[in-house]
Amino acid sequence: MYNKELLIKITEGIYESSLQNKLTLVYKEELKFLNWILSSNKELLDYLKSPFINYDEKEKMIDKLFENLLVNEVLIFLKYLVNKRLIFYIHDIYKEFIRLSDIDENIVTGIIYTPFNIDDARHKKIEDVMSKKLNKKVILKEQIETSLICGIRIMINENIYEYSINSRLEDIKTNLINDINRGENNA
Repeated sequence: MYNKELLIKITEGIYESSLQNKLTLVYKEELKFLNWILSSNKELLDYLKSPFINYDEKEKMIDKLFENLLVNEVLIFLKYLVNKRLIFYIHDIYKEFIRLSDIDENIVTGIIYTPFNIDDARHKKIEDVMSKKLNKKVILKEQIETSLICGIRIMINENIYEYSINSRLEDIKTNLINDINRGENNA
């Protein structure tokens, strides 16, 4: 089992290669493709992970499947992951690549919780408002949360922005408790 720091360093290596070659978007899409293909094709992943199949056979299979689909550097990276028995971590490597790319591109991702689905125009408007507020490009994934009475809750990193009746009721409750406590202290 490999530690997280090593996976981060490996990902930083492929990310630096993408920057040097000015192909960050291409690498990102190809890592996304590899992540998808390996997560949806258990047999292929098992084959590439198998200690009973020698590396030369795996390399031939990789060439046969991916040679015309991936840029050379990503193909070499895939072979490296297989050779070092790190292919199982492709999902973590892909997520770390996205994180590094988002930092460089000043992008933050978050979740918008709503009691119901919102239309694309409203979703885009909320992203635009949050982008202006944070001075970063904000990308929000929608998640239904029926416990919200009305309104939305947005979580970006560890910050929560809530614009809902629930939060208003909590504010009123807190203010009332504070007023009562101040009144008791003055009496």
